[in-house]
Amino acid sequence: MKSLLSLLMMLIVVAAVLAGGYWLYQKSGGHALGTVAEGTMLTLQNNTSFGLSVELKGPVMVQFAIMPGKSQTRTIAPGTYDVKGTLSDPTTDGFGGSWTFERDHQYNAGFTRSEKGGSTTLVGGIIRAGSAHP
Repeated sequence: MKSLLSLLMMLIVVAAVLAGGYWLYQKSGGHALGTVAEGTMLTLQNNTSFGLSVELKGPVMVQFAIMPGKSQTRTIAPGTYDVKGTLSDPTTDGFGGSWTFERDHQYNAGFTRSEKGGSTTLVGGIIRAGSAHP
């Protein structure tokens, strides 16, 4: 009998937690907690034949893991970020830089490999594509 009551109490607690989480999700406008709804969109394109990892450190930390030939789009907080990119190819040097994003704009960045001066380097460039909300 005691174990049945314990099980019942556990189910009630789980139901309350799930209901509370769903309520918070709805209250946030249907956005998962921790996401940014300002409308600053960043699309990264991996134009290599290797896996790409990109980390942005700024107002928030954002990480991308992109398969060869694929892209990912995320909503990010506006601001300035330190950007570091690496490929799964250990013979390619990583990418580093600083990018600044304005509120309610779309940005695109493509990553490629460059072979200059006897070494292979990951190259990434950002382009502001325009307003996220025309």
